Amino acid sequence: MKTYKFKGREVTVRVITSITPNRIQLNDCFDGTPYAIATSNIPSLNSLEGYVAVKNYSENEGMLEFLLDNNIVEKPITFVEENFVSFPICKIKTL
Repeated sequence: MKTYKFKGREVTVRVITSITPNRIQLNDCFDGTPYAIATSNIPSLNSLEGYVAVKNYSENEGMLEFLLDNNIVEKPITFVEENFVSFPICKIKTL
């Protein structure tokens, strides 16, 4: 169990990186419910194992900073435009 800071609050979540390829999900440690889906499924990334498209807009604004600050992903290597949104592409660090 680990407590992180996200948007000025402390949250106790489990970081799951193996739900589907190229996916990071945060689940509540106490009841297992999803807290946030941190990434978006970008079909062109499916062949790049270990890289994710961080969902850093709307309700997930600040997610990139959260993932970087907590050593969950490395700094973005590039950005991909998909559905009018620019997604930072990051490599997942070994948790």
